[in-house]
Amino acid sequence: MFRCVLFNLKGYLTHGSGIKLFCNSEKFNGIHYTNIARQFNTSSKLKDYYKVLGVDRNASSSEIKKAYYKLAKKHHPDVNKNDKSAASKFQQVSEAYETLSDPQKKQQFDNFGSTDPNAFKSAYSRTNQSSNVDPEELFRQIFGDFGSQSSRSGFNRGFNQEDMRSSIDLNIQVPFEDAALGTKMTLDVMMMSTCPRCDGSKAEPGTTAKQCNKCNGSGYETISTGPFMMRSTCRYCHGLGSIIYKPCISCKGVGKYRQKQKIKVEIPPGIENNQTLRVPVGSDEIFLTVEVLNSLYYKRKGYNLYSDLKIGISQAILGGQVNVKGLHGNITINVPSNTSSHDLIRCHGKGISKNSHSKGDHYFNIIIKSPKNLTDQQKQCITQFAIEDESVNGTVNGLKNTDQGLFYFLKSLIIYTIVPIVN
Repeated sequence: MFRCVLFNLKGYLTHGSGIKLFCNSEKFNGIHYTNIARQFNTSSKLKDYYKVLGVDRNASSSEIKKAYYKLAKKHHPDVNKNDKSAASKFQQVSEAYETLSDPQKKQQFDNFGSTDPNAFKSAYSRTNQSSNVDPEELFRQIFGDFGSQSSRSGFNRGFNQEDMRSSIDLNIQVPFEDAALGTKMTLDVMMMSTCPRCDGSKAEPGTTAKQCNKCNGSGYETISTGPFMMRSTCRYCHGLGSIIYKPCISCKGVGKYRQKQKIKVEIPPGIENNQTLRVPVGSDEIFLTVEVLNSLYYKRKGYNLYSDLKIGISQAILGGQVNVKGLHGNITINVPSNTSSHDLIRCHGKGISKNSHSKGDHYFNIIIKSPKNLTDQQKQCITQFAIEDESVNGTVNGLKNTDQGLFYFLKSLIIYTIVPIVN
């Protein structure tokens, strides 16, 4: 019965491996079969939209949008005219973004998963909540958000590869302290610039593009295949809606040319290793992946910093103060008495900036230095200390336990050392 109802409707369109209808008003027993048809896909296993976009299930909305942006450009049928699978991949990417970009649909998808047998039943029971995604229109909407020309001219013209905002992937290295504090950099980047001769019109000056007679300027043509009607990019104007008969001799009808530009980039404080920044540059954009170089002095864990602090034996035993280098300036550290190696001293709010109001902490790992060049008086003092030290585990070089339980000197002058703590 369902099949008969579908084929009695006037307008429908292939949609993935199922059927998508143009008309939303046709009903059978009170049910909108336009939306029902969208659910009857010939694939028995529902797609995992996170895998389609190549993102994690905890991905943010901006990460989902970025993934769609790259994949839609890669698989658009007009860019892959000789790849028959491109249209299907483009359709899947569009479906995935249309679902995951909508909070309500995303929650539904997260609740039922891609293999849950109840997912179809749930979708069937809420047919009025489903939407019919048009991949071409969705594509123009998203690329319009990124500043594409197709958005500014409306949805009546087709997609053209030159209209897409071009993106450049760059990797840069940033010193640890610059990444922690934030910095500004100037990069030399090859960017697309508007052709000065035709001012981006792609036509030779003094001439203009003429409206395509085949699509009447819409950029699309409609093809009838039996009961189905399909809309595709116009084969004559390639989706432009107009035809340039005399292209610009300077840019060869592209409207742009590539040249080196100096781009100023602001690195935000606290950026992490391999984090990617999106930098809009006119009608283009740069995806900047930052490699944070290791520091010999700092170690980072989240927003906290860790550094080694070397102190003398006398400071460790008696306590004292040490002036050390910090990320935000010099720090005076109070060393408590009876400090041991690898004790951690915390300096509150001296770490990486979390936001404009708070910072992480800076921890100093204590390393006790052993003296190397001792005077005779220092040697005698340490020897006397060793004689009375009840915490010695084992023996001390140069000292021996007598029958009376006392220590005496084996040599008149021996250099006594304390085994240094291994870093």
